[in-house]
Amino acid sequence: MANPGEFTFRAFYHGRLDLTQAEAVLGVIDASDDHGLEVALNQLAGNLGSPLRTLRTTLLETLVHLEAGFDFSDENINFISRNDILSRIEEGRELIHSMLSQMKDRVDYRQKCRIILTGPANAGKSSLFNRLSAQFQKRSGEYDDAIVSEIAGTTRDYLEREISLKNGEVLLVDTAGIDGDHGVLSDLSRHEERERSNWEELLGKLTEQALLSADLTFYCLEADSILRPDFPLPPPRADQFVLVTKVDRLSKESWDTLPVRDDLFPVSSLTGTGLEQLISEADRYLFKVSLQSEIVPATTNRCRCSFEACRDALSRAYTLADQMEDDVLLAYELRTALNEIGAILGEVQADEILDSIFSRFCIGK
Repeated sequence: MANPGEFTFRAFYHGRLDLTQAEAVLGVIDASDDHGLEVALNQLAGNLGSPLRTLRTTLLETLVHLEAGFDFSDENINFISRNDILSRIEEGRELIHSMLSQMKDRVDYRQKCRIILTGPANAGKSSLFNRLSAQFQKRSGEYDDAIVSEIAGTTRDYLEREISLKNGEVLLVDTAGIDGDHGVLSDLSRHEERERSNWEELLGKLTEQALLSADLTFYCLEADSILRPDFPLPPPRADQFVLVTKVDRLSKESWDTLPVRDDLFPVSSLTGTGLEQLISEADRYLFKVSLQSEIVPATTNRCRCSFEACRDALSRAYTLADQMEDDVLLAYELRTALNEIGAILGEVQADEILDSIFSRFCIGK
């Protein structure tokens, strides 16, 4: 039987692909949208590996000329001018800086953006969770509904579901209700009053854990609560949408008195009011950064530290060359940069890294 990724590994082992191209094969398989597929195909074609190999050749030639001069230091023979050294190092710095700028912040190649539903108990979170899951679910007929009840504290855990947005899949998470401004959990039903403190501690940890992982928060508030003149709206935050729920219960006069704010979304899980606009804005917010990435996430995840170390080594090398410092130190920094480029391309290998990469492939491939 073929091993996971065996055919791609053979191509890499025999020099037909570098490691960035092998990861691009995985990027093609895992692409969830047209942009992700285009990025993976470009990397597979060599748009990342080719300029790095060219840079590696240039730096290696520079190092060879520099070290050759060590043998003739008493005769004042220069095999390469100082201006040429500075020019080559600067070109390398610019290339590495450009590639670093193409990396998106989210580096886990399997990690999806997370939308967390939170807010007071009975604010309609579970109903909204069910409606969004049904309307935008990734696959039909595979989920049980979250429990919906008028009794505060019914949601005791949190549920996750994948939903499809225009630019990719995200995880939608339903959490337990919170009460007030301090994150204290809502009352449980009376027959569990003795266990209230234990449940509060447990649910508080679960909800806090979920919120810390949020890329975007849907903070749910009942429309009736919002209409109270003394009701404090949460302050605007870039990563939070305030959802005014159950607007189907409002009269036209009450609807017209709802506060207006850019982050405020009147919605109804019963009628579907406002949900298309909500999901459209969530899609725009969540994917505005990732769509700028021109490197597949698997390579970003593995190589960011190597790119940064290479950039730093080239910066130190440039300073040494510019200030006419000891060329032995300059040669050391160039070797450091070369080692990091080799690690990115897979020319400097570690078996555990290769095992980690190719274990993600399906059998054969």
